[in-house]
Amino acid sequence: FIEKKFTVVEKVREIAEEAHFPLSISMGIGTGGNIETNEISARHALDMALGRGGDQVCIKDDTQFRFYGGKNREYERSTKIKARAVALALRDFILNSDNVIFMGHKGADFDCFGAAVGLQRAVRTLGKTPYIVHERVSPAVDKMYNALKNREEYGGMFVDENEVLEEVTPDSLLVILDTHRPSMLPCGKLLNKVSKIILIDHHRRSTEFISPCSLVYHEPYASSTCEMVTELLEYMSVGGSLTKEEAQCLYTGILMDTKNFILKTGVRTFEAASYLRKLGLDTVAVRKMFSTSMEDYTMKAEIVETARHLTPNIAIAKTQTQHKNMRVIASQAADEMLNLNDILASVVLYPISGGVGVSARSLGEINVQLITERLGGGGHMTVAGAQIKGVTIDEAMVLVRDAVKAYMADTK
Repeated sequence: FIEKKFTVVEKVREIAEEAHFPLSISMGIGTGGNIETNEISARHALDMALGRGGDQVCIKDDTQFRFYGGKNREYERSTKIKARAVALALRDFILNSDNVIFMGHKGADFDCFGAAVGLQRAVRTLGKTPYIVHERVSPAVDKMYNALKNREEYGGMFVDENEVLEEVTPDSLLVILDTHRPSMLPCGKLLNKVSKIILIDHHRRSTEFISPCSLVYHEPYASSTCEMVTELLEYMSVGGSLTKEEAQCLYTGILMDTKNFILKTGVRTFEAASYLRKLGLDTVAVRKMFSTSMEDYTMKAEIVETARHLTPNIAIAKTQTQHKNMRVIASQAADEMLNLNDILASVVLYPISGGVGVSARSLGEINVQLITERLGGGGHMTVAGAQIKGVTIDEAMVLVRDAVKAYMADTK
């Protein structure tokens, strides 16, 4: 089966596609131990396969996970039963906590920041104190952060990794947003300081996962964490208390992760956006938030100009320029490259402290998560990234080329 790369997965999918029915098969296999440990490993492997979007096989032995398949896009689930159940459980956790701490990933983006701003309203409405762990160096969300931080209502809400440790009590609740990898947290110490952890994420599951958690809401089919949070707020019956600015923060997260409602956009994505619009969302104000300087726009154009074919359908570009907004500019350049003829996936390399950053984008036919995982990164099928330490841009170019070759060989 391994030699044939589990072709049964593809056969099931092809039959389902012919019948126009959204069906796929996933398997978890445990090996290398006795029957009891293998059964446990098989269950973990199946959870891993489903957490990565399904349509694949995961084999777990004593040392590693191996994956086969995973070409298919995640199917949106029409039922909202799980969202309702999680909303009720989250409400109870908040009511039984002294305070609630929200933490996203390092280098916060609009999705994790917007989700935190939206959920803090639920905490306030339920009579508890919210805190949001925010790095002082996160240029992607500077405009949104600056618009909120000076308001009296939010005084003391934004704390750094040192300040937040002073607010922890035996009954604090930690809510982790938009990541499930402990290495991606700006304040990993918090995991050992609190007894209650809730995880809300939409990224396809990696082998690294925060554990133990009191509650896990992990849905790789969802467009964004902000979409998931908007549903939760609605079912917690506190969404109506959102301010116009908070609704805009949630909408911005959805807008960015779907690339203007193009990628990973399902019926529930539009329902969440519609709900936020009812709350007074100003779409023009959101559009102004994405305005860019002439310098940044020129830099993006210069990156796209360096684009070259890695394969007939994958383009790669690079820059040697150091800039505080380079992570954002690189991701925008990768998005722009998808507009080139016949390009189904794009990769941009840019300098970071001690190495090279990788930003990868796809239209869905190529799974960029599987490519960036070979570089030590992750993400999901259409949006992924990595940080490669101790290499130059040219050395990283070779590593990316090898990762793409390996991916193409595995998916033949």
